Amino acid sequence: MTDALTILLPFLAVLAVIVLLRVRSEGKLEIKTSEIVLAAVPVALWMLATGRLESLTVGDLTIKAFRGAAAEPAGTDARPVEPLLVQDVRADAKAAVSRIPDLVARRTEALTFRLGSRGYAGFAVQQYLDELTAAPYLRWVVIEDADGRFWGLADAREVDAVTRSGRLSAEQIAERLNSGEEDDRAWLAGELPGFVSARDALPATASRQEALRRFEQSGAEALPALDADGRLKGMVRRDALLTGLLADVTARLDGNR
Repeated sequence: MTDALTILLPFLAVLAVIVLLRVRSEGKLEIKTSEIVLAAVPVALWMLATGRLESLTVGDLTIKAFRGAAAEPAGTDARPVEPLLVQDVRADAKAAVSRIPDLVARRTEALTFRLGSRGYAGFAVQQYLDELTAAPYLRWVVIEDADGRFWGLADAREVDAVTRSGRLSAEQIAERLNSGEEDDRAWLAGELPGFVSARDALPATASRQEALRRFEQSGAEALPALDADGRLKGMVRRDALLTGLLADVTARLDGNR
């Protein structure tokens, strides 16, 4: 109920202002239906995310396509950085420190590690984090299973911050990555900031409604999207998801006029 009131109150406030202006103008102020629909967007989004929206009628407009837009596969907007939903991520594996300038030049967004590799050294992990986060591109630390399937990811800048602060050490992280044993996996999942596991990731074919629900549950601003083989396909951003959904709704409303 609290969530519903949080969403409804701004809409009711906007609606009250519209009515007040209409009264004070003695009917001279024209209130367009589209403006009321715009004020109702937060309500509609909340109802969609929680599965409560069947249809929404405002004036002479009936929004019946909202649920249909949300049910479309999330992966239909797969993109190489511009389109809406699943953003391709430039991911590169951690290697020799001499490769760091190459990764900066390639605008690496995700630094990939593989569990059980036994080849990671703490000083090199720290150097990678420090130098790559100094550029604006690196955003995620991606961890794969031994077979290359996605296991989890963490926020690269937050990981760098906690290792710099001394709360965790890059050596501790490297040791767990090298091992890949269950206890070490549990440690990584519990200690790495912003960690998202494969269990919490989205299938690239998930509907937009499912994606919205997952975002609501997790509170995350971005979630990994996995292909049919369990490998990282890209990232789904909450803001891009809502923008795409609103664009679809607008287009369908225009088509129904």
